[in-house]
Amino acid sequence: MATRKVSTSSPLLGALVRMVAWLSARFPLGFSRALGRGFGRIAAARQTRLRTVSELNIDLCLPEWSEDERRRLVRRSLMETGATASEMGALWGRSPEDLAQLVASVEGGELLDSAVGAGNGVILLLPHLGNWELFNPILTQQGRFFALYRSARIEQIDRMIRESRERTGCRMAPATSGGVRLLLRALRDGEVVVILPDQEPVKTAGDFGQFFGVPALTMTLVRGLLGRTGATALYGFALRGPSGRFDINYLPAPEGLDDADVEVALTRLNYGVERCIRHCPEQYQWSYKRFKSRPEGELTPYRSRSFEPENIQYVDPVILRRLGFLSADSVGLGEKPQEE
Repeated sequence: MATRKVSTSSPLLGALVRMVAWLSARFPLGFSRALGRGFGRIAAARQTRLRTVSELNIDLCLPEWSEDERRRLVRRSLMETGATASEMGALWGRSPEDLAQLVASVEGGELLDSAVGAGNGVILLLPHLGNWELFNPILTQQGRFFALYRSARIEQIDRMIRESRERTGCRMAPATSGGVRLLLRALRDGEVVVILPDQEPVKTAGDFGQFFGVPALTMTLVRGLLGRTGATALYGFALRGPSGRFDINYLPAPEGLDDADVEVALTRLNYGVERCIRHCPEQYQWSYKRFKSRPEGELTPYRSRSFEPENIQYVDPVILRRLGFLSADSVGLGEKPQEE
């Protein structure tokens, strides 16, 4: 499995991020969230990359919603993404005991207890929904656990994130062949492994499965681990609740994550992510380019040039229909319907 290389050292940026994290940990969490939501509101009000990507993703994934509902979701999701970003420094700088106090409720905790008790290993799948960092102190109570980790681009920031997570008892497994072997051993020893399933893998480590009905490059790692270990898969997410603390949720995984048909298995993996998102769509990270990689010969929908007349034939027809383009047998690819 290939992994992204850590970039050249940047001590100044690393020191700045550490200082921001240290300060955030000393501010009330509500203040940090309000600050982040303010930045999100600004991003939603301007024609920013975050807004453009969020609009496209939401249009692709939720075509059954009205135009007004989708535009409201763009604004709310960018505000909540800002809250998540502003929380990260605050959470990284707090002790495991302080983090545990931020949990208001746990739904489905018996699923995790039962899976751990079975002794066959647990794959806990955490989509980019709410704030996944809250699971570190919770899983520590179950004993040692492992998390698949893609290195940050800046060496000093990468080190800070790893130190923060490992402080709570997490063992970081890099997204390399050596890291996969570490996860296999952990599962065979009956331990918990954490994976973020909606992160686009490198092409050699993934294949295409349906995500909200749109083909998306999806990791094959989960399918492989389940097939080789017989572990139990669960989904989890931590949502910001009305109390200001977090509500933890665990859901059983749909059947078929280890199906012999790769596309079926990956579509089922993505369906589990979809179920989580529908609990609270506004706290999902819609600003991530989930559909960036395309099958051979297709163009990415995140570039406006892809929809120019000479290029549009190379865009997935499903994407064209979801974005309002008519099919070739109507007015021709690339032509939008005339408004009356």
